[in-house]
Amino acid sequence: MKTRHLFALFILLVVLQACSSGYMSHTISSPGLQKKGDLSLSGQLGSGGLSFQSAIAPAKHLGIMFNASLFQQGDFIFHSDRESGNMLEFGAGYFKQQNNHLYWSTYAGIGSGSYYHSHKDPGEARYYGSVNTLQFFVQPSAGLRYRHIEGDLTLRLSAMRIKGSSRDITINRFYPLIDPALTLRVGGKIKFVAQFGTSFYLNQSSFVTPFGSLGLQIRFGMK
Repeated sequence: MKTRHLFALFILLVVLQACSSGYMSHTISSPGLQKKGDLSLSGQLGSGGLSFQSAIAPAKHLGIMFNASLFQQGDFIFHSDRESGNMLEFGAGYFKQQNNHLYWSTYAGIGSGSYYHSHKDPGEARYYGSVNTLQFFVQPSAGLRYRHIEGDLTLRLSAMRIKGSSRDITINRFYPLIDPALTLRVGGKIKFVAQFGTSFYLNQSSFVTPFGSLGLQIRFGMK
């Protein structure tokens, strides 16, 4: 295989790693809805970029969520490496406030994203790689709240189709992933939010990527 083909394959693998390892460290939505009419809006900055999350309860025990993420990083001084991407998600599910402290939920949904990577060595042409993703997910969650402190554990199970190319190297297949995440919230109507998790890429036992984010959540209707 020619050198340029080897490098093209390397670029594609870098992009695949970025999008499959936590969807570029994609923050997992955990709104913690309590009752009909509740609305949650949040923004979080993390290892994978900026995430915006919203959730509403239009009916008793029914939650609907919409999430968006933006990612960008690279060497902006010498412009040798650049990575960027975005993802949109939609989900719906069942939630219940079991008692004054215990709450749980299960959501299922679909997401779509695109990711881009480029690399340039001095005196060489720039190489490009890009992938599009389509994922289907289900995520059970359970947590505890006490006054102004909450914490919940979410386990996201997903199947992601990755379709991409770098020069003449292409890929189009599904990959299974598991993303456990711990979310902590502190405050009243406006809460400080922190999330920590790990992505496990099941086709490769050594493919484990931690992720984390910090941000704020604004609640309407909830305690």
